[in-house]
Amino acid sequence: MSALLNALARSKPSPNQRARARAHPEMQQIAGRLKAINDTLEKGVKAGSVSRAQLRSIARNFAAVAKALEKGAASR
Repeated sequence: MSALLNALARSKPSPNQRARARAHPEMQQIAGRLKAINDTLEKGVKAGSVSRAQLRSIARNFAAVAKALEKGAASR
């Protein structure tokens, strides 16, 4: 998962995609939350394990991603 999130973070959207993302502020929130999840997972990989606090942080970020996706879907 970490590799996929890294690849997503490095991807360069087309001008058309950037315009659509600006129209949906949830996309910036989702991207920020996914980056936070990725950063936490990378720290866990380097440490050799993930702490309970890190797991809770990951869960909170996934919950926020789900909420933003639901909000975006409701506005369509």
